[in-house]
Amino acid sequence: LSFRFSIRRPLHHHHRYHHRYQHQHRIPIPFRTPFPSPVPRPQVFQTPGEDEPLNAGTANRPEVLAETLLQRRRVLTRAALELALMSSISHPNIVQVYAQWPTALLERDETQPCRRRLRKLPPDTTPSPSGGLVCAVMVMEYCDKGTLVDAINRGDFVVAARDGSGFKANYKAIYTTLLEVALALRYLASMAVTHCDVKPANILLRSSPRDSRGFTAKLADFGYAALLRDTSPDGHRSVVTDEACGTVTHMAPESFVEGEPVDSSADVYAFGEGGGMGTGPRVT
Repeated sequence: LSFRFSIRRPLHHHHRYHHRYQHQHRIPIPFRTPFPSPVPRPQVFQTPGEDEPLNAGTANRPEVLAETLLQRRRVLTRAALELALMSSISHPNIVQVYAQWPTALLERDETQPCRRRLRKLPPDTTPSPSGGLVCAVMVMEYCDKGTLVDAINRGDFVVAARDGSGFKANYKAIYTTLLEVALALRYLASMAVTHCDVKPANILLRSSPRDSRGFTAKLADFGYAALLRDTSPDGHRSVVTDEACGTVTHMAPESFVEGEPVDSSADVYAFGEGGGMGTGPRVT
């Protein structure tokens, strides 16, 4: 395996991104193209207008409204942190971000009304009067082999037994894939970052003709990642999250308890759930 590391960049610009998006929220939008595209549908940050009701009926009660605003703030914080993290880390087993624009305008293409286009904007630009939406854009490497779940379902980690008795686990492919994920987690730990949602569905595969498996594994989806900001007297680093987060089938016990310190060991626990590569499909 070969490695490529970049100079570590500070993550304090996470606060700058959060300040920029603190009045915005995610909404899905239609994004149709006349031909198949490897680029996934974007999720847009839209500033709510004065005519957009937050809730109706009992949802306007103060306690319900406060909870709604709290949940929205948490989503914005995670989105800002993900944008900052993905543009600050570099490892061959983590999905690489090639470029990112905190402010871009998604608008209708006047020449082809059924299509939309993205246009880069200066940081402090207000939305276009034509109705375009200001959004954040990340250009990431394309992992054409799908997820680790897809590989497990395809049977990429089993081979036919020589005696014709059936199939057996391809331990070379399994161990190589687990090693790549472990290297990504070790790198995150060295950067004082915990992923908090390690699972086969968040491990993407990119074609690699020189690899006997035909792919390279890359960790993705940093929506629940957290910076290990708290340091104990013995030098142990952890973070207290404001809510339980992750995927239930892969969460460490301490991740279920609100206010309980979480560290990189939560990722190690989730990493141990990778045994499905040798046993076949399972809950992901």
